[in-house]
Formats: sequence, structure tokens, C-alpha cells
Amino acid sequence: MSLPVLFKIMRGQNPKLAIPSLQMVANYKDMAIAWVNSLDEIDREKYHPQVIEPATLMNYAHYLMVNTDKQIIGSANVIEQTLDDAQFAASIELLKLVLKQTVNIQYAEKVRATETGYVPHETRTWLLQRQEAEQWQVDNTTPLTFLPQLATQRGITLAELVARILAKTAAFDTLMAEMLGEQQSWRDRIEAATDLSAIRGIEAQIEEL
Repeated sequence: MSLPVLFKIMRGQNPKLAIPSLQMVANYKDMAIAWVNSLDEIDREKYHPQVIEPATLMNYAHYLMVNTDKQIIGSANVIEQTLDDAQFAASIELLKLVLKQTVNIQYAEKVRATETGYVPHETRTWLLQRQEAEQWQVDNTTPLTFLPQLATQRGITLAELVARILAKTAAFDTLMAEMLGEQQSWRDRIEAATDLSAIRGIEAQIEEL
């Protein structure tokens, strides 16, 4: 579900409006993070606003829809509210916070996708496999507890298994570095944005991630 659609659904609750302030954004930072993170646990196609917690933050969702004229436009294209400079600045900061958390969620999903096709009990051994493979690479007389049994059951030599594990971990490290670099780049761009037009442009690009 795209961000604009999500915001419109939230706005459809007609929450009691609260006046945002920069201090409010600071006070509600952890709450905002928890709220956006909670979206990750929801089937987005069956999304319903009542499941979003904490409810207090929903009072401020209205302000995520502000336009570049500092106006919040309601149904029938009617201006519901015009924000003053302080309220507008706070709304921008809140939107930036939501976008940064959304980027975090998008990339968390990308990382989880790398585990597709593997059962949980296998992925839980990856760190141990890596550690033992790296130990064996340094000293092939090092006593190991896991990889020798795994190699035997697979019918391959320990050296062959170690080589496979190290090749996969190297590829995984490269992929994670690329993903993390992209994620941090998005967060840097959001943080550096100073006007609403730039933020809305970033928002549209994030939808395509």
C-alpha cells in the first residue's frame, strides 16, 4: 500500500485534530517509530486503521497531508486548515520521521527476502557455519563441532563445504553492504530535505522501492 493511500485511510477516521509543534515531534518520536514499525506486522491489503497503535499519534496523521501552501485540503477540495509557520515546520519534521521509518521497513523486508527458500532452523545456523568456516580457513586443525557432521551428511569434504560457505558469506556481505548503503542514502536524503516539495518527491520514489 502506497504512503499517500495509507495517509488517506488514516485521515478517513476524522481524528480529533491536535496542533503539532516541534516539541511534539520530539516527544512523540519513539511513539512514531513504534507506530510505523507496527505496519510491518499487518497484512497491508487488509489494513484497517484501528489496529495502529499508539492511537494518540493518529491525532497528528492529519498533518501528513499538508500541501506546499501550508493547507490541509479536505473532501470536496475544501481547505480544512491553514498552518502557521511553526505548525508547518513540525508537520514537515513528522513526515520526514515517518518516511525514514518507512525506508527502514522497506529494507528490512528486502533483507528478509534473502532468506526465502530456507527453513528457520537452517538460517539459525548461518552464523555458526560462518564462524567455524573462518576458523578452519585460518587453521584447518581447529576442532569443529558443526561443520564436520554437516559435511559428512552431505557427502562432501570439509574443505569443499568451507569453500562453499565462505563464498556464500562473501556474496551475502556484498549484498548487505549495498542494501545498507542504499538505506542510509535514503535516510540522508530525507534528513537533508528542507522543503515540502523535495520531501514529496522523495516520498514518491520510496513508493517504488
